[in-house]
Amino acid sequence: MTDAIQAEWNKHLSRFSRKWRRSMAAHQKPSERIKPTQVKVNTAGLSDANRTTIEKDLCLVEAAIAADRVIVTRDDAIQQALAKTREGKRLLETITWLNPVRDGIAGLKAL
Repeated sequence: MTDAIQAEWNKHLSRFSRKWRRSMAAHQKPSERIKPTQVKVNTAGLSDANRTTIEKDLCLVEAAIAADRVIVTRDDAIQQALAKTREGKRLLETITWLNPVRDGIAGLKAL
């Protein structure tokens, strides 16, 4: 987990995730810290909404590239925004994207 993702989790902490994190700490299974791989995406020419989405969620892509090249998220906005840029299209080809709602258990098992 990168510092940026940790900050995002802290910002949107749910009851479930708080309980899960406490359980992991109690079992001495801390989340592994990774140094993100810096990624540049030219957002010129994109709508403000797409530019904001990329700027906000690029930390997921950077962490995936530095780790296992897998992103599991219910939010497809970053994927759709990246598909509108040349650099983003290349990134999309190198990362396995999984939406647990859309892809279900079969998608998770395929990992």
